[in-house]
Amino acid sequence: IPEQGPLYMWDLVTGQSKKLPILADTESISALSQDKTFLAIATTNGAVKLLNLKTGQIRSLINGAHSVINLNFSFDNKFLITVSINGTVLLWDIKTGITQKITGTKDKIIIDACCIDDSTFIFAREKTKNLINLYNIQTNTTHKLTAHNADVEQIAFLPNSKQLISNSEDGTIIIWDVQTQQIAKRFKIIADNFAITPD
Repeated sequence: IPEQGPLYMWDLVTGQSKKLPILADTESISALSQDKTFLAIATTNGAVKLLNLKTGQIRSLINGAHSVINLNFSFDNKFLITVSINGTVLLWDIKTGITQKITGTKDKIIIDACCIDDSTFIFAREKTKNLINLYNIQTNTTHKLTAHNADVEQIAFLPNSKQLISNSEDGTIIIWDVQTQQIAKRFKIIADNFAITPD
């Protein structure tokens, strides 16, 4: 069982750190809202904590027993979308705490999701070797993204919800244009994983 410990936020310019009033374990995942007001933390036991960085207030979002494998804030900072390991995608209204289930457990292949607002969602479905399936729930269309020459290890939406980044065992990182499904940028970098800043 991963051990819990304090969480720190670092200023990359000054090198100063600030201890946050929240605990996280070694396998926690996090997301920062576009306006840098909220930090969402998901732990391995399925709990989701929402920390207001301005007031220090912590709210617990009831996600269930299933671990969250991805979470993202909407571009307008009003919603948090979470993807559980069982395939459930939930949309959280940050102001009211009300949740909406976007998809159920029958679809276990969703591994990442983003929402532009409360009605526009894009899912990245389970990667199969070098293939990424991009699904738009509004248009009910699926697009296959193929450019990697080896297994895709990690994918994530950029904060603007308009681009998707993928990392592969072939030593490349690709930034995709979600609307056109074309490659925006390609980097030749060998990396096990990556992290994205809100800006």
